[in-house]
Amino acid sequence: MSYWTNRHLYFQLLQAFTDNRLPVEDFVSQFNSQWRIDRDAETLAKSSTDFKMADEDHRTQKAVLDGLLSEIFSACDIFEPDESIRLDYEYDEASLKIFVKEILKNNQDIFLDPSI
Repeated sequence: MSYWTNRHLYFQLLQAFTDNRLPVEDFVSQFNSQWRIDRDAETLAKSSTDFKMADEDHRTQKAVLDGLLSEIFSACDIFEPDESIRLDYEYDEASLKIFVKEILKNNQDIFLDPSI
């Protein structure tokens, strides 16, 4: 599989978190786990047909998705639920949720458009 192939799964995971249907710790764990699986699969399958999209628009959309998911992965990586040890640059639950909501709001077409 790949980030691109699993874009609908990522959307469902992001939506469940932002809709308060998935606790933040579960979101971080599930997102990071899926991201690592897809990262490893993409590394092993660079020449597969999944990565050979028909036109430049599709390649661009895939690159944007890869970048967005990497940003979310990085944000999850610096999530710290404990306020007493959280550093200034780390996310709490509310700020992580705002970050994810903004990505969804501005990029839903990449996650949902079946024609891409």
